[in-house]
Amino acid sequence: MSKLDPKVVLGLVENDCSFAESLIDKVFETLESDIKDLQDLLAKGDFENLEINAHSIKGASRIFGPSKFMDVSYLLECAASEKDSEACKIHLKNVVEEKSQFCELLNELRKEIAKM
Repeated sequence: MSKLDPKVVLGLVENDCSFAESLIDKVFETLESDIKDLQDLLAKGDFENLEINAHSIKGASRIFGPSKFMDVSYLLECAASEKDSEACKIHLKNVVEEKSQFCELLNELRKEIAKM
């Protein structure tokens, strides 16, 4: 499991540790419902909104630096853009599987930022 670099997020928020922590908290608050939305959109065949939501999740995760979660979210975004239902199912499964590891990384990142 690769570690997230606190310098990445702190660089984006002008070294405001409190704001960086609030961004992490926001991801924790919304990630579960965001993934549920992805699942619902795929079930409805709403590829346009699936692409938009996958893009948003990818962007939110990108704030914290490169991660496998960001990569699989991007692959889901691309599959939704192509309206490829089977690829979307595979990539959404990967997003769900990577979520817990990403959350662990965010927890570690939050601890590091809190020490600063």
